[in-house]
Amino acid sequence: MKNEETNHGLRFARTVRGLFLGVAALVLFAPRAEAQKLAVKANALSWLTTTPQAEVEGAVGAHWTVGLAGSWNPWTFGDNKKFKHWELRPGGRYWLWEAFNGHFFGLSGEYGQYNVGGMRATPFGLMFSDTDRKRYEGSFVGAGLSYGFSWMLSPRWSIELEGAFGYRYVTYRSYDCATCGRPTVEGAPRQHKNYFGPTRLAVSVIFMIK
Repeated sequence: MKNEETNHGLRFARTVRGLFLGVAALVLFAPRAEAQKLAVKANALSWLTTTPQAEVEGAVGAHWTVGLAGSWNPWTFGDNKKFKHWELRPGGRYWLWEAFNGHFFGLSGEYGQYNVGGMRATPFGLMFSDTDRKRYEGSFVGAGLSYGFSWMLSPRWSIELEGAFGYRYVTYRSYDCATCGRPTVEGAPRQHKNYFGPTRLAVSVIFMIK
Protein backbone atom coordinates (compact mmCIF):
# COMPACT_ATOMS: atom_id res chain seq x y z
CA MET A 1 0.00 0.00 0.00
CA LYS A 2 2.83 2.42 0.85
CA ASN A 3 4.54 1.70 -2.46
CA GLU A 4 1.29 2.36 -4.32
CA GLU A 5 0.78 5.67 -2.47
CA THR A 6 4.38 6.65 -3.21
CA ASN A 7 3.93 5.89 -6.93
CA HIS A 8 0.76 7.99 -7.00
CA GLY A 9 2.67 10.82 -5.33
CA LEU A 10 5.53 10.61 -7.83
CA ARG A 11 3.14 10.63 -10.79
CA PHE A 12 1.35 13.63 -9.28
CA ALA A 13 4.69 15.40 -8.79
CA ARG A 14 5.65 14.85 -12.44
CA THR A 15 2.28 16.21 -13.55
CA VAL A 16 2.72 19.38 -11.48
CA ARG A 17 6.28 19.86 -12.79
CA GLY A 18 4.85 19.75 -16.31
CA LEU A 19 2.33 22.39 -15.27
CA PHE A 20 5.21 24.56 -14.00
CA LEU A 21 6.99 24.44 -17.34
CA GLY A 22 3.83 25.11 -19.34
CA VAL A 23 2.72 28.07 -17.25
CA ALA A 24 6.23 29.53 -17.15
CA ALA A 25 6.29 29.48 -20.96
CA LEU A 26 2.90 31.20 -21.09
CA VAL A 27 4.03 33.88 -18.64
CA LEU A 28 7.10 34.62 -20.75
CA PHE A 29 5.54 34.60 -24.22
CA ALA A 30 1.73 34.66 -24.23
CA PRO A 31 1.16 38.07 -22.58
CA ARG A 32 2.39 39.71 -25.77
CA ALA A 33 -1.04 38.96 -27.24
CA GLU A 34 -2.51 41.28 -24.59
CA ALA A 35 0.51 43.55 -24.17
CA GLN A 36 -1.46 46.21 -22.35
CA LYS A 37 -2.10 43.86 -19.40
CA LEU A 38 0.94 42.72 -17.46
CA ALA A 39 1.09 43.03 -13.68
CA VAL A 40 3.36 42.49 -10.70
CA LYS A 41 1.90 41.85 -7.26
CA ALA A 42 2.83 41.16 -3.66
CA ASN A 43 0.82 39.37 -0.97
CA ALA A 44 0.77 41.69 2.03
CA LEU A 45 -0.14 38.85 4.41
CA SER A 46 2.95 36.93 3.35
CA TRP A 47 5.21 39.93 3.90
CA LEU A 48 3.67 40.49 7.35
CA THR A 49 4.80 36.98 8.33
CA THR A 50 8.41 37.90 7.33
CA THR A 51 8.15 35.96 4.05
CA PRO A 52 9.06 38.03 0.97
CA GLN A 53 6.74 37.13 -1.92
CA ALA A 54 6.16 38.38 -5.44
CA GLU A 55 4.25 37.36 -8.55
CA VAL A 56 4.09 38.28 -12.22
CA GLU A 57 0.83 37.79 -14.12
CA GLY A 58 -0.12 38.43 -17.72
CA ALA A 59 -3.33 38.35 -19.77
CA VAL A 60 -3.65 35.71 -22.49
CA GLY A 61 -7.15 36.73 -23.55
CA ALA A 62 -10.09 38.88 -22.54
CA HIS A 63 -10.94 36.60 -19.59
CA TRP A 64 -7.76 34.58 -18.95
CA THR A 65 -4.48 35.30 -17.16
CA VAL A 66 -1.47 33.16 -16.22
CA GLY A 67 1.05 33.87 -13.50
CA LEU A 68 4.11 32.64 -11.64
CA ALA A 69 4.62 33.40 -7.94
CA GLY A 70 7.53 32.79 -5.60
CA SER A 71 8.18 33.20 -1.87
CA TRP A 72 11.17 32.69 0.40
CA ASN A 73 11.70 32.76 4.16
CA PRO A 74 15.37 32.27 5.25
CA TRP A 75 15.07 33.49 8.85
CA THR A 76 15.79 31.79 12.20
CA PHE A 77 14.27 33.51 15.25
CA GLY A 78 15.06 33.30 18.95
CA ASP A 79 15.38 29.83 20.54
CA ASN A 80 15.90 28.37 17.06
CA LYS A 81 12.28 29.04 16.11
CA LYS A 82 11.77 29.07 12.35
CA PHE A 83 9.54 28.34 9.42
CA LYS A 84 12.17 28.50 6.72
CA HIS A 85 10.84 27.69 3.28
CA TRP A 86 10.70 28.56 -0.37
CA GLU A 87 7.84 27.98 -2.82
CA LEU A 88 7.07 28.37 -6.51
CA ARG A 89 3.46 28.52 -7.71
CA PRO A 90 2.36 28.71 -11.36
CA GLY A 91 -1.29 29.11 -12.18
CA GLY A 92 -4.06 30.35 -14.41
CA ARG A 93 -7.27 32.30 -13.78
CA TYR A 94 -10.60 32.82 -15.47
CA TRP A 95 -12.11 36.28 -14.88
CA LEU A 96 -15.89 36.63 -15.06
CA TRP A 97 -15.86 40.28 -16.18
CA GLU A 98 -12.48 41.04 -17.70
CA ALA A 99 -8.83 40.23 -16.93
CA PHE A 100 -7.62 41.82 -13.67
CA ASN A 101 -11.04 43.15 -12.72
CA GLY A 102 -13.78 41.62 -10.56
CA HIS A 103 -14.45 37.98 -9.71
CA PHE A 104 -12.11 35.16 -10.77
CA PHE A 105 -11.56 31.41 -10.37
CA GLY A 106 -8.06 29.97 -10.41
CA LEU A 107 -6.15 26.71 -10.81
CA SER A 108 -2.54 26.48 -9.63
CA GLY A 109 0.28 24.06 -8.93
CA GLU A 110 2.93 24.46 -6.26
CA TYR A 111 6.27 23.07 -5.17
CA GLY A 112 8.33 23.99 -2.12
CA GLN A 113 10.80 22.95 0.55
CA TYR A 114 10.67 23.75 4.26
CA ASN A 115 12.43 23.47 7.64
CA VAL A 116 10.04 24.45 10.44
CA GLY A 117 10.02 24.06 14.20
CA GLY A 118 9.37 25.73 17.53
CA MET A 119 6.40 27.68 16.19
CA ARG A 120 2.78 26.65 15.82
CA ALA A 121 1.05 29.73 14.41
CA THR A 122 2.50 29.46 10.89
CA PRO A 123 1.05 28.28 7.56
CA PHE A 124 2.73 24.90 8.16
CA GLY A 125 0.54 24.39 11.23
CA LEU A 126 -2.14 23.32 8.76
CA MET A 127 -0.02 20.36 7.61
CA PHE A 128 1.53 19.51 11.00
CA SER A 129 -0.33 20.19 14.25
CA ASP A 130 2.70 19.95 16.59
CA THR A 131 5.33 22.22 15.03
CA ASP A 132 5.67 23.91 18.43
CA ARG A 133 7.12 20.66 19.84
CA LYS A 134 8.76 19.05 16.81
CA ARG A 135 10.83 20.11 13.84
CA TYR A 136 9.89 19.06 10.32
CA GLU A 137 11.90 19.33 7.14
CA GLY A 138 11.08 18.15 3.64
CA SER A 139 9.21 19.18 0.52
CA PHE A 140 5.71 19.34 -0.91
CA VAL A 141 4.06 19.36 -4.29
CA GLY A 142 0.40 20.15 -4.85
CA ALA A 143 -2.43 21.76 -6.75
CA GLY A 144 -5.46 23.77 -5.77
CA LEU A 145 -8.52 25.77 -6.75
CA SER A 146 -9.04 29.37 -5.74
CA TYR A 147 -11.63 32.11 -5.79
CA GLY A 148 -11.04 35.83 -5.45
CA PHE A 149 -11.98 39.38 -6.31
CA SER A 150 -9.89 42.30 -7.57
CA TRP A 151 -10.78 45.95 -6.97
CA MET A 152 -9.35 48.47 -9.44
CA LEU A 153 -8.24 51.60 -7.57
CA SER A 154 -6.78 53.32 -10.64
CA PRO A 155 -5.53 52.34 -14.11
CA ARG A 156 -2.24 51.25 -12.45
CA TRP A 157 -3.17 50.00 -8.97
CA SER A 158 -5.49 47.30 -7.62
CA ILE A 159 -6.21 45.38 -4.41
CA GLU A 160 -6.96 41.66 -4.61
CA LEU A 161 -8.38 39.11 -2.15
CA GLU A 162 -7.94 35.38 -2.80
CA GLY A 163 -8.46 32.09 -0.95
CA ALA A 164 -7.41 28.63 -2.13
CA PHE A 165 -8.19 25.02 -1.22
CA GLY A 166 -6.23 22.05 -2.53
CA TYR A 167 -4.10 18.93 -2.16
CA ARG A 168 -0.44 18.52 -1.20
CA TYR A 169 1.76 15.44 -1.30
CA VAL A 170 4.13 16.10 1.60
CA THR A 171 7.45 14.36 2.29
CA TYR A 172 9.22 14.98 5.60
CA ARG A 173 11.59 13.92 8.34
CA SER A 174 10.59 14.78 11.91
CA TYR A 175 12.69 15.59 14.99
CA ASP A 176 11.56 15.71 18.61
CA CYS A 177 12.55 19.33 19.27
CA ALA A 178 13.53 22.44 17.41
CA THR A 179 17.12 22.56 18.74
CA CYS A 180 18.56 19.11 19.40
CA GLY A 181 17.76 17.44 16.06
CA ARG A 182 17.00 14.02 17.59
CA PRO A 183 14.83 12.00 15.13
CA THR A 184 11.37 10.95 16.24
CA VAL A 185 11.75 7.78 14.15
CA GLU A 186 14.93 5.71 14.37
CA GLY A 187 17.21 6.43 11.43
CA ALA A 188 15.14 9.49 10.41
CA PRO A 189 13.52 7.85 7.37
CA ARG A 190 11.70 10.03 4.88
CA GLN A 191 7.95 9.83 5.51
CA HIS A 192 5.01 11.19 3.56
CA LYS A 193 1.44 12.31 4.06
CA ASN A 194 -1.49 13.55 2.00
CA TYR A 195 -2.93 16.91 2.93
CA PHE A 196 -6.33 18.27 1.83
CA GLY A 197 -7.37 21.69 3.02
CA PRO A 198 -6.74 25.44 2.79
CA THR A 199 -3.48 26.24 0.99
CA ARG A 200 -3.45 30.01 0.60
CA LEU A 201 -4.97 33.28 1.77
CA ALA A 202 -3.79 36.42 0.05
CA VAL A 203 -4.45 40.14 0.20
CA SER A 204 -2.33 41.44 -2.66
CA VAL A 205 -1.28 44.87 -3.87
CA ILE A 206 -1.08 44.94 -7.70
CA PHE A 207 0.78 47.29 -10.03
CA MET A 208 -0.03 47.21 -13.73
CA ILE A 209 3.15 47.49 -15.80
CA LYS A 210 1.25 47.73 -19.09
